[in-house]
Amino acid sequence: MTKFGIFLPNANNGYIVSEAAPQYLPTYELQKSITLEAEKLDYDFALSMVKYRGFGGSTEFWDYYSETFTLMAALAETTDKIMLIATAGILSVHPQFAARMIAMIDDVSRGRIGLNIVTGGWKPEYTQFGAWPGDAYYTERYEHAAHYVHILRELWERGNCSYESPLWSLDDCQAPMKPKNSIPLVNAGSSPAGRDFTARYCDFSFVFAGPDRLQQHVESLSDLAASHHRKVETLALFHIIPGKTDKHARDRVDEIVRRSDKQAIDRMVEIQMQNKASQGSAKYFREGVNNPAEDGNTIFMGFPVIYGSNDTIAQKIDEITESSGAEGFMFCFEDYIEGMRNFTDYIRPKITVN
Repeated sequence: MTKFGIFLPNANNGYIVSEAAPQYLPTYELQKSITLEAEKLDYDFALSMVKYRGFGGSTEFWDYYSETFTLMAALAETTDKIMLIATAGILSVHPQFAARMIAMIDDVSRGRIGLNIVTGGWKPEYTQFGAWPGDAYYTERYEHAAHYVHILRELWERGNCSYESPLWSLDDCQAPMKPKNSIPLVNAGSSPAGRDFTARYCDFSFVFAGPDRLQQHVESLSDLAASHHRKVETLALFHIIPGKTDKHARDRVDEIVRRSDKQAIDRMVEIQMQNKASQGSAKYFREGVNNPAEDGNTIFMGFPVIYGSNDTIAQKIDEITESSGAEGFMFCFEDYIEGMRNFTDYIRPKITVN
């Protein structure tokens, strides 16, 4: 059965870098209302990202952001059945702290917490508080991520860990309050190193790519995971922009593009240009300023857009599922409450491929 989830807008204005998009702060009340509505509508999961520095511009894009672990802990107490996924930036959250926080949220949520592992390639986020280990990190980050996961699992399984790695040194490090449940791990790596890390260590891969690139990712990841005697499910990330007609939706996409926050986008591209080694999401993001919206324009944070009438969107989701083999979807909306309800009432019933 195809999984459907929500990419929570826990930084201001969500995931559309445009003056035409809704402008809002990522308050707890907003995140709670979205997550409770997602649970009511039988979405399977909600994932919150991590961010430490925004991009400014006329929209102050992502200059305001909520902290992912405390957010998910609060939502764990408020919700009953939806899966919650927090995000750890490995350069900013020591693995012992992450292990302990996830164990606590596992208890609060009664086994409904997962962890998204982010290596962190946006250098200014980490230089501002002295956590950037040097530019060699661009090519070594998934090696560090493997150490991070090793430490997490040692602490979750044994409650203590002694371990030496280039970034972390643990000497009988204690975390005796272990999670009662298995903690699923998520990663969005799309470079060869990122896919290999995901195949070795993670349970889910979420990927933003147009249909052709998505199919390539699913096939490559499936083969890699099988070589390690594992299975990893792919969750495809898309914006959903519906309209009364296909033209109405297309006009809305065009308006968003026309009123894009060029200053914020220029800042994003400038930062990504510093990562000359990337063959994955950073390369895709840098090149995305010229992409059609359906292939993932940088205005939409590189996430591809499915737009059109409700019938057209359902048909496109069927086509993507059938052609790519993705096991699920994670969605962004302009107005999350309205968008989720519209998807549940008018799009999901017309989806035939499961």
